[in-house]
Amino acid sequence: MNIEDRVLRDLHRVAINEGRPGIAVPSSDLTEIAAAVGGRDAATQALKRLAQSRRVIRVRRDLVVLPDAAGLLGVEFARLLDVVAPRPYLITAGAALQHAGLTDQHYFTFPVLVSQETSELRFRGSTARFFVVDSSNLWGWHGATSLKARRVKHGVSPFASPERAIIDAINHPRYGMSLTQVSDALLRAVEHDRSFLRKLHGAVSLYSAGSLAHGARAAARRTGYMVEQLFGAKAARPYRALVGENRALALLRPGASRRGAVSHEWRLLVNARVEPEHAE
Repeated sequence: MNIEDRVLRDLHRVAINEGRPGIAVPSSDLTEIAAAVGGRDAATQALKRLAQSRRVIRVRRDLVVLPDAAGLLGVEFARLLDVVAPRPYLITAGAALQHAGLTDQHYFTFPVLVSQETSELRFRGSTARFFVVDSSNLWGWHGATSLKARRVKHGVSPFASPERAIIDAINHPRYGMSLTQVSDALLRAVEHDRSFLRKLHGAVSLYSAGSLAHGARAAARRTGYMVEQLFGAKAARPYRALVGENRALALLRPGASRRGAVSHEWRLLVNARVEPEHAE
């Protein structure tokens, strides 16, 4: 067996032992296998030759994808992200709603909420964009027993729950969802779970915590307005208590045009239309 094959075999072994099969982190993994293949320099050069011959794919300086038993590079993007993202982190908006089966759109960009600066990750057409938020705003993981869960525990997905993902998508256009796409996802969520609007209300209420407090009322107004447009005034009634006393208008779509009708009840400048496209 030549040195390249030995390095590849041992990198697989270390990756499996570390709980990330198919993914190598050279800075640590090469140290573990160096003695068996003639030293650190020899292992590093062998890995370089493996990358040059495309037998492995170097995603970034310290992240390498290894082929499976059939020689295929089939590592999912979310598994790569889990290796590089600082914990705790939260994948939200379109990527999270796609993961939950609430949209027929395919999202190639993963908006990821983190508490510290992290370099963008790209692999085979998918991109993870990291948005720094206060650590108190990292909550609402899919599968968590409470919306207030503050860390990803064993068995809990790093994807946001549908209610958290929808609120993020409504309030942050930079996360990559249109209001039409959000409307479709919201309709599907209610169709699948009749208690979803109650869960959504609970998630909106949590926006009053941490550094989101300054935007909590605007988030409640936007969400309440969309619920009313899609499900009627009765369904939106619980959200009215979250509107607040400030008379200044918020934009339905942040960062968009400041032209549109005024909803005095929700204290919104309605600068975008709420029109579902696919969901019934």
